[in-house]
Amino acid sequence: MGMDYTRYDIADFAADPAFVNSVLIPDEESELFWRNWLAANPGKEKVLLEARLLVLLMESRQFRLDDAKKENLWLSIQKDALGARRKEQNRFTVAPDGALEKRPVVRNFWTARYRYAAAAVLAGLLAIGYSVYQFVYFPANYIVLENKKGKKSEAYLPDGTKVWLNASSKLTCPVSFENKDSREVMLEGEAFFEVTEDKSKPFIVQTSRLQVRVLGTAFNVKSYAGEDITETTLVRGKVMIALNDAAGKQDTLLMKEHEQVTYSDASHALSLAKVQTDPVTSWTQGKLVFENRLFADIKPALERWYGVEIEADELEDNGCRFSTTIDEEPITKILELFKATSAISYTITPDNTVILKGTLCKN
Repeated sequence: MGMDYTRYDIADFAADPAFVNSVLIPDEESELFWRNWLAANPGKEKVLLEARLLVLLMESRQFRLDDAKKENLWLSIQKDALGARRKEQNRFTVAPDGALEKRPVVRNFWTARYRYAAAAVLAGLLAIGYSVYQFVYFPANYIVLENKKGKKSEAYLPDGTKVWLNASSKLTCPVSFENKDSREVMLEGEAFFEVTEDKSKPFIVQTSRLQVRVLGTAFNVKSYAGEDITETTLVRGKVMIALNDAAGKQDTLLMKEHEQVTYSDASHALSLAKVQTDPVTSWTQGKLVFENRLFADIKPALERWYGVEIEADELEDNGCRFSTTIDEEPITKILELFKATSAISYTITPDNTVILKGTLCKN
């Protein structure tokens, strides 16, 4: 591409037309260039990754602020390290008569646009407390957001759709939805979506069992590997649920607000019911709500939430049910609640394994 990118920071990359074009309209030549550049510049992976993410988010309608707000955001960011080096470089030049003159700044519309957008995006990321380091790039121009146990995150997709991703979950989507008939993403685990409306491009969530098709809505999808139940809960709008059957079976259901579609591996069928959506989506607000749930249902949720393994081989479960709300409490407090209503004991090992013994619901 002919440029020396070794001294570029995130804003420099996001303001470079060639780099922006390689992100939004990638081809084999640009992919090869950046692979070779990274090989020659080890340690630059994080800067390049963040810059790519900024370019993608700058295309999002979520960050298209008016000019006055963009100007204020950019001025505030100029005060920090992003602007310090450029101020020093552009301060003065020597006139023919030997006098010092302030060096004129050459304005470029493309550059200004992306610097303003970068400022808006950075401010937006700070506002939601989101870490961009969770994104990784596939060679096939896909973005992957993945959370391990005990980690939850928020993100914006290239179309402006906002996603809350739960623990032990992975979301895969294209780098860009341009030149595509739909906005299709793939989910393993649980996520809540606030979809940017685009009637020309339906938004589709693919899981191993279900396909969720929407135009613009808010909904929760839960589809963890190893669990028999897949759930889709609709908060606002309408969605169409289709069963991904290996034999080609295409059962479909149209969901309305405050409805939940459940797929069971045992029955291989879809069921529809009215539900209270707040308990289902409370995890996006930092809470876990259990209402009349078996311990077997609570256990995997606690493991994901706290990033632990729970061993219950020596635990006798009488089939009792529990109702509780977990709001940022340490896991020891939750275990004490079980202990107070049951004849159990627990031990937490150094490797974050919780060992439960005794009998549930027996004092």
